[in-house]
Amino acid sequence: MGSDFIKGYLTDLCGGLAGSYTVEIMRDITIEEFIVRIKACKEALVRNKKCYRKLIAASIAVPGFVDDNNKIIKRIPNIYNFEGVNLFDYMRDTLEIPVIIHNEARLSAVGEHIHSHFDRSNMIYIDFTKYRGIGAGIILDGKLYTGLNSFAGEVGDILVDI
Repeated sequence: MGSDFIKGYLTDLCGGLAGSYTVEIMRDITIEEFIVRIKACKEALVRNKKCYRKLIAASIAVPGFVDDNNKIIKRIPNIYNFEGVNLFDYMRDTLEIPVIIHNEARLSAVGEHIHSHFDRSNMIYIDFTKYRGIGAGIILDGKLYTGLNSFAGEVGDILVDI
């Protein structure tokens, strides 16, 4: 999820890309509008793919801070209507499968670790983006490190003009 779009990817259990779909969003999108676009994304990805009719799980990478304990979006810079929302429940109910929602830099770090750097037990992934600022994901001893209060890797809402 970005400030201007939702990108959906359908992968197999080995991480192979089976399809992708992008839908535009506005920064003032409501939760209800977001759900409609997520449903459209899901339907576009599984359409005509009989072997992918049974989705196992979904992960949603948000450009902001997620309170892991309460599953609440604490803040997403540039997307105004999501603060304080339990996006987890909305997505679980909409997609009807297990859902993981986390900060995009953190999920990117996990993906890079699994896909490209599985031989390293420690790494830092830094994400520089035009609208979302700078974020980081930290892998220590092969696991995502979030820190005592889940703030590890939160560089801040620094806007960068690439």
